[in-house]
Amino acid sequence: MLIAIAIVIVLGLSGLRVAQEYQRGVVFRLGRYVGLRGPGLYWIIPLNIERAVTIDVRTRTVSAEQQETITPDSRCREVRHRSNGRTRRRLPVSVDRAAQHHRTARP
Repeated sequence: MLIAIAIVIVLGLSGLRVAQEYQRGVVFRLGRYVGLRGPGLYWIIPLNIERAVTIDVRTRTVSAEQQETITPDSRCREVRHRSNGRTRRRLPVSVDRAAQHHRTARP
């Protein structure tokens, strides 16, 4: 009886996950999308029934280098990136899921 209780406690605790305030957990149940979890403490069904993939939703700054281009009157001009260079990750999950899968796919 004591062993059964210990097994239930271990299985219950093995499903706990934590997502930071800048992260979300995309939850898959048997390979199908179930929903978003987080930020904070959340629970998934253990034993590979549910799987959580953590994605980062922070704003990322991208540096763009100076480039040269030729104008219609055949002059060379230097072009500088004038925007703030920031992109924000949106949360339509299909896009995030595809991007996450692309990063983790193995050749």
